[in-house]
Order: sequence, then structure tokens, then C-alpha cells
Amino acid sequence: MASEPTLDDVVHDGRLRLAAAGVGSPESDAVALAAHVLGVEDAEARRRMILRHPTEPAFRDRFTALVRE
Repeated sequence: MASEPTLDDVVHDGRLRLAAAGVGSPESDAVALAAHVLGVEDAEARRRMILRHPTEPAFRDRFTALVRE
């Protein structure tokens, strides 16, 4: 069974997508979107990224939809 992508993996992909779209602050924006979806502060999202928390499919779907908007 494959492991779930970590929060860091998902936010990294989101950052790349935002940068490609010309967003001026893709790192901060990707973290803010992840925090919003998780219902936590940006600092907590960053903590979870550092600890390489796994992500649920529902989180990935919602985060990806927001990044694509």
C-alpha cells in the first residue's frame, strides 16, 4: 500500500502551481491555503509540514481546488 502524500509534499506542489501561475508569494499563499483547509493558523500548518504529517484525500482535493482557483 502506498503511503499518503505528506502535508509538505502537497504544499510544495501547490507552491509550484501558484508560482507557475505568476502568484507573487507562492510559498506564503500555499501555506495560508493549507492552513485554511486544515482550520489552523499558518504556524501550525508549517509545524505539520516540518513533521511531515500525512494528508487525507479530502484535504488534498479541497487544497488543490483552491490552488486552481
